[in-house]
Amino acid sequence: MARIIVPKHVVKSNGEIPALLKAQFPDLLPMKIKSYSHFYFGTVNQGNQTLMPVFQRENGTLSIKGFV
Repeated sequence: MARIIVPKHVVKSNGEIPALLKAQFPDLLPMKIKSYSHFYFGTVNQGNQTLMPVFQRENGTLSIKGFV
C-alpha cells in the first residue's frame, strides 16, 4: 500500500485537492495517523512507497504535476 502525504494547510485552503486525489487514485482512503501538519491517505495503486503530490494550477485548473 502506498502512502500519500498532503500538508493540511494546502487541503484546507483548497477544497479541490481531495477530489483531485480521488480521481487519480479511485481506491484512496484516509489513513488514521495523528499529525498536526499533514493528512495521510492510502492507495494500493502505487506499490509500497510514500508519495507527496506536487500540485500545479494552469489556466485556473488544478492538476497533479508529479510526485516527490
